[in-house]
Amino acid sequence: MNERESTLQELQQFLNRLSGFLVLSASTVPGEYLLPRVMASFHSRYPGVKLEAKITDSSRACREVLDGRSELGCVGARIEGADLQFHRFAEDELVFLARKDDDRISTESISLDRLALQPFLARESGSGTRMVFEQSVGRSLDQFNVVASLGSNNAIKEGLRSGLGLSVVSLLSVRRELDKGLLRILSIEGVEAMKRDFYIVVNRRLKLSPIAETFLQFLLDSGPEILPAEGPLS
Repeated sequence: MNERESTLQELQQFLNRLSGFLVLSASTVPGEYLLPRVMASFHSRYPGVKLEAKITDSSRACREVLDGRSELGCVGARIEGADLQFHRFAEDELVFLARKDDDRISTESISLDRLALQPFLARESGSGTRMVFEQSVGRSLDQFNVVASLGSNNAIKEGLRSGLGLSVVSLLSVRRELDKGLLRILSIEGVEAMKRDFYIVVNRRLKLSPIAETFLQFLLDSGPEILPAEGPLS
């Protein structure tokens, strides 16, 4: 069935009438803050293509690509796997945040040891944000005072705004809250800027359909112009 669908897409591509259906799996940050903008631009060029983006975490998105349930994945961390191929298309930065009036942290920086004692809001296991944070600080979140594990950046932001704890999130996802003065950025002593990349991931064992190939190339060619220019993205 996949070969039949791919053949039909190739014929439509030859006739310059690319149409069909593309399923993507994306982790929360690129899926919620980057992919909709890309999908809108892609759809304006290829109105005959219907797109579906399933939002999950980086690990599950990669598994869905491996299992063939999605042709492409959009993730914020590289997951080890010989059959996975990653194409970088943007850069992000993680920032350590507290509510603006949170009096638990009165200084602009905090030591890692002291941070480990503070109420901390963590992303779920499998999250790219969680993986990058643990790699950056050289510690597992099991060593922190995790008061809640939440499955999305929006949930983390609500927890921060409610004063539930401190957390690390994507700068891309909190620009509005920072502009409004609801949250403030703190630094962690001895920890450099927590940069990370966003990737499109494909399954090496499976031939991409013409639609998936077109979307992949569209993102790699046009990504820098489509993505927000402000902030750390490139």
